[in-house]
Amino acid sequence: MASLTAYFNVQQFADNGDPLASGRLYTYAAGTTTQKTAYTDAAGLIPQTYTSDGLGGQYIALNSRGELPAPLFLSSGGYDIALKRADGSSVWTRRANGIDDASDTLRTDLASYTNAAKGSALVGFDTDLAYPANTAGRSLKAVRSILEDGTVDGTGATACSAAINALIAGGGEWVFPAGTYLLDASIPLADSTILRFQSGATIKPAANSLTLFTSKDYSGTKHSYFTQIHSPYFDANGKTGVVCFDLYGLRHAAGIFFPKFIGAFDHCIKLTELCWDCVIDEPFAQGCVNGILIGHGSNAVQIRKPGIDGLGSAGYGIKTIGGASYPTTSNSVIGGYIQGFSGVGGVGCWDSGAGTTFGVYGTTYDHVYFELNEFADIYFDTSYYGRAIGCEHYVTFGRNANYGRYNVGVRVERPMMTSGSRSIGLYNFDTSNRNSFGDKTVDVATGLNIPLGTVSGIGDIPTEEYGDFPGSGVVVESTGGVSTGITYTTRLARWHRIGRRVNITAQVQWTGWTGPAGNILIKGAPAALVPSSYTPTGVGTVIGLMAWTGASLVCYLNGTSTNIAIIQNTTAGAINPLAMTAAGSLVIDLSYTL
Repeated sequence: MASLTAYFNVQQFADNGDPLASGRLYTYAAGTTTQKTAYTDAAGLIPQTYTSDGLGGQYIALNSRGELPAPLFLSSGGYDIALKRADGSSVWTRRANGIDDASDTLRTDLASYTNAAKGSALVGFDTDLAYPANTAGRSLKAVRSILEDGTVDGTGATACSAAINALIAGGGEWVFPAGTYLLDASIPLADSTILRFQSGATIKPAANSLTLFTSKDYSGTKHSYFTQIHSPYFDANGKTGVVCFDLYGLRHAAGIFFPKFIGAFDHCIKLTELCWDCVIDEPFAQGCVNGILIGHGSNAVQIRKPGIDGLGSAGYGIKTIGGASYPTTSNSVIGGYIQGFSGVGGVGCWDSGAGTTFGVYGTTYDHVYFELNEFADIYFDTSYYGRAIGCEHYVTFGRNANYGRYNVGVRVERPMMTSGSRSIGLYNFDTSNRNSFGDKTVDVATGLNIPLGTVSGIGDIPTEEYGDFPGSGVVVESTGGVSTGITYTTRLARWHRIGRRVNITAQVQWTGWTGPAGNILIKGAPAALVPSSYTPTGVGTVIGLMAWTGASLVCYLNGTSTNIAIIQNTTAGAINPLAMTAAGSLVIDLSYTL
């Protein structure tokens, strides 16, 4: 780019005041007599017309009025401009510089991103000034770097909690550039604080048993309204007992988004009290002792797509607790996975209102994946109306998939167990539970996966399931031994269970039986449907066809096997076994309580 010179008039004059007709203008590189081309245009593309003086020099000829034939533009760098008469004698020599030279240099320096003394370092900024809209100063004041004034050490060499607190104490939006931030004390988060951690920014505790971020105390009441934390990365730095967040009153469009926690943190996040309508979005934790605590009085908290792995911890992934002053209600965990709390007593998700005046209400676990949690994947403990919907319980490690005690109205809906049962089962809800419900559909051939006997499944209100008899289905045999020669023309059987109540329906028709002699047994019911004890008289109805048309028949299970015995009720209360025949047809409807 060339610049219009302003060091001499366009029209030049002789000493007597007459126009310098046929004068000569020489343009040299500064400090030399070497010609340096000048131009007629600002772009520096069209050179001036030069004439040889016959002595090795080149000049721009002035016209009869002493004028240049075109505007004179100079390129970057210095010039010596010499004005001479037509006979070659000198009038004057002057130094000239293109007026864009300084701006070109500044432009280059501002564009630099490799020199720390150039680029953005050349732009001043004062946090106390009010900048106009649509200016860089306005933008810088809206979102500020935590490193802007040099008081925060981003190298990890020295602790910087006090320096960070001094900057963000009043809230606002702050960026943590890539670097290491060593914290040695708690940093209170004021209302309307937004912290954004860029890729490569890492937070480390400087000592054991620290709390790194908490809520600001406003005259005895702690809260962090409208506060958001984006993409923080925590490294435990080999320390223990550390809590990354211990927050109170995190409310109103508030949340922690995409946090990562690596190491044995005592807690990654504690929403200790009265946190409402906030979001923990895709938290990722590896090796933590405990993951996330939702404290008393915290309502409508959403934990979305967690990825929490205890790596052998005996703690918990997510726990919700009641309190002495407020209930904890309507919180939810949506998607994601909780795994690796494989130490003795380890729990995936824990709903606990035990020992509190105000309990836990309406917690929902929605399609969460669980694996390798020692005591339970989901533990409902004194919970009201909690729900687990479509959760997946993988591998055989651990005692319980769903464990419950002292609950009211808890529902476990459509759980999936993809690789066998826990040592106790899919449900372990004892009789301390009231009005609780669980449902699933299972293949009987793989087992019901519901503990029976002293453990009642899931409370007193039904778990519903159904299926066909496994294998070839219903089988007719004689008490004398395996039937021979028998041919089935019909053999259908199905079971249906609601809670402890079981119903079995079967239809069987046969011909060609040749022995051995004995009484009729209907076989093939799943072993898990055998009742522990009951009074057998009249427990099921039988419609007898062919040889027994019109007979009064009943059936029962004896409590020690899965064989259904058929008896002929000829005397009230009497048990007269029905003898096997060469051909027969029976329709059975049997109901009983486990």
